[in-house]
Amino acid sequence: MKNLGSSLRLANCLIVVFAGLLTLSGLQAHAQTNVLEELRLAKSEIDGRKYGAAIRRLDQSINAGKMQQSNMAHALYLRGRAKHGSGRTAEAIADLNSAIWFGKLPSRQQKEAIALRQKAYQSSGVKAPSQNSSGPSSPQRTAARPSATSPILPRV
Repeated sequence: MKNLGSSLRLANCLIVVFAGLLTLSGLQAHAQTNVLEELRLAKSEIDGRKYGAAIRRLDQSINAGKMQQSNMAHALYLRGRAKHGSGRTAEAIADLNSAIWFGKLPSRQQKEAIALRQKAYQSSGVKAPSQNSSGPSSPQRTAARPSATSPILPRV
């Protein structure tokens, strides 16, 4: 009898845990559905040149912190487009750089983001990075050679 009561308690605990996991999974799926809807609405606002509304919508979605990386890259790309359209060039460049560096944009959007970033740099009068700058660079390519006056650090 003692084993039966213990087994029933264990079974009840497992049912509660399983139900909780199902609920959490459903909430995450619902949250991603909401994110996709917000991205779709923001794109419509950008297409309609309602840049301020799109930026506010995307700010809220990005700041909520519930996006998968691919959605975050897309949101940053869209916000970069909206900021560029509204004349906020430096902020557009920052968002486009972030979207590009995520490396999660589809190929066509990646190319569009790079082209729009290039256009934003040109309109701001700042020298743009090379067209090859489409993702994170390796430390070997960006590290400067030590000068005669710089301290020599041991290799790790």
